[in-house]
Amino acid sequence: MLLLVVLGASVVWSESSEYPAAPREPHYFGAVAPFKSAVARREARRTVVLLVFDGLAPSVVAASATPNLDRMAQEGASTRSLQPVFPTLSMPNHYSLSTGCLPERHGIVSNRFIDPKRGLFHNAGDADWLTGCELLHVTAERQGVRSAVFAWAGAASTKRGALATEVETYADPLPGPREQVAKAIKLLSRSENERPQYIAVYSNEPDQTEHFKGLDAAETRKMVEEVDAAVGDMLKAIEEQHLRDRVALIVTTDHGMIPADKHVNIEALLHRNDLEGQIAADGTIVHVYLDHAGDKERARETLSAYNKYFDVIDPIAQPGYSHLGKGPRIGDLMLSLKPPYLAFDRGFWPSYVRWAAVYGRDDLLPDSPLHAMHGYPPATPGVEALLFAWGSGIAQQASLDGMRSIDLHPSVAKLLGIEPTSPIDGRAFSAMFAPEKVEH
Repeated sequence: MLLLVVLGASVVWSESSEYPAAPREPHYFGAVAPFKSAVARREARRTVVLLVFDGLAPSVVAASATPNLDRMAQEGASTRSLQPVFPTLSMPNHYSLSTGCLPERHGIVSNRFIDPKRGLFHNAGDADWLTGCELLHVTAERQGVRSAVFAWAGAASTKRGALATEVETYADPLPGPREQVAKAIKLLSRSENERPQYIAVYSNEPDQTEHFKGLDAAETRKMVEEVDAAVGDMLKAIEEQHLRDRVALIVTTDHGMIPADKHVNIEALLHRNDLEGQIAADGTIVHVYLDHAGDKERARETLSAYNKYFDVIDPIAQPGYSHLGKGPRIGDLMLSLKPPYLAFDRGFWPSYVRWAAVYGRDDLLPDSPLHAMHGYPPATPGVEALLFAWGSGIAQQASLDGMRSIDLHPSVAKLLGIEPTSPIDGRAFSAMFAPEKVEH
């Protein structure tokens, strides 16, 4: 029996093997050129701390002991139905959270796609992949707000170096949630003149544990409780340093998670039906790049017969939730997998079994190490995200239902007292903010 070893982008950020006929793109950096701002620093007002825990699904939070998140909801503003962008994978959503833009505008259309000039994108943290929009830390620095970003997508650029005053790029393996959050806590201990006003920290848990252990596992609940403990560490630090009236804390995630464990062999389906081309697939969205444009209609009709596994999306007639645009990074066709099905291209396979991706006889592949996934359309129950906000400038006991991931950038910009980037697709979410005090 063939054992398929799959490590997807939302599973880990490190690339295990190169994709055939496309250059490898590093997704994190070693040393980067230091950031040099040409803008005078603004007078310090409020500090915003943003903690993003990958895959912090509402369902696992509800099933776990999370007293600190519960406290944030009770004393601040929250939603357990934050709407992510499609596909509900890590990279499109990290860049949408940070830019306030939809993928059709910022250009990160999946965890894995092929750019005709640059080649393969695979979880690239390099900000140079953006085709439009501006990252929040860049927006802040441009307006004199000192920023610090840790393991953040777009923290640095191969051409421009670091893009914030303090940058720590992603490195595998990433420390646990409490160790990551401790980096932000250390910054809060600085004097007001030395402390960054915008601090953003990324943690790759509980996503990692959920993928390989499943949503109901004791290990998953334990990891969610560690995430909650990290939040508790931050709340304690804010209060012990008497910063509650100076710091706004936001805890959010890029997507939820649902059970999924059946792998569809897309490349074998193409080969079986004499369709020549290349695919880029990382879990639940497949970009099909055909060798012959004239094959598109036949490919659409042929692949539509496998609608048990996926929906076929024609880029020129995308569903309303898609917002991926029609640029050159989009495949001739896209396949949107249906739960509990997954698909990965052979770039993830050990080299000695890649032949089976093309010549395999079965639609499904056995022995998946994965037990949960995301990336499905945003209306799929379970893939929605969550957000908690607490502290300075935040409304109390407020519902943020109806908020979208693209609303984060302009909402944080408002808390920082700066203008959001333009153009932008999101808006400052009014229910998040405490009523402004009127001075007489």
